[in-house]
Amino acid sequence: MVWEVEPGFINRYLNYDQKYHVTVRDVVVKEDTLTFDYTVIVSTIQHPPACQEDLVWSETQCDCINEQTTAVLDRSNGSGTIILSPNPATDLLQLTLPKAWDGMPTSVLILDYTGRLVTQKIVDRSPASFITCDYPAGLYIAAIQHQSSVQYEKFVIKH
Repeated sequence: MVWEVEPGFINRYLNYDQKYHVTVRDVVVKEDTLTFDYTVIVSTIQHPPACQEDLVWSETQCDCINEQTTAVLDRSNGSGTIILSPNPATDLLQLTLPKAWDGMPTSVLILDYTGRLVTQKIVDRSPASFITCDYPAGLYIAAIQHQSSVQYEKFVIKH
C-alpha cells in the first residue's frame, strides 16, 4: 500500500513535526474486511543541509559543492584519471578514461536519480561521448565498471 499525499499538503520545511492520523477502511484481505489506523509523523528537516567546511549547498545539484570547482569532474583512481565533462551538461557529456584503459572494455551505465537505467554503453577508447539532449534535466549517475571495480560519478543535465 502506498500513502500518497496531495501535492502541497505537507510542508517539509516547517520548524516543527507534523502529525497525521490516517484511517484506511474497507480493505479486503481474502474474505475479511479490515480497517487500519495509524499515525504518520513528518519530521522537520534541515534545509539547506549543513555542508563541510569550504562547501556550499547547491539546489540544482542537490549536493554540497565547492564553489570554486570548474565544470569538470576529475577523479584519480590509482591507474589514472577519469574526467566527466562538462558538468552540468546540456547536449553532450564526455567521459575521458585513464590512458591505461585504452583498448580494454569498460562498461558505462547512465542512471537517473531514481536508479532507472537511461543508457548503457561498452567503451574501449577515450573519450566516450553520450548524447544527452533527450535526457530530462536533473541529477544523474554514471556507473563506470572497469575489470572488477565500479566507480560512481554524479553529473547534472541542464537545458
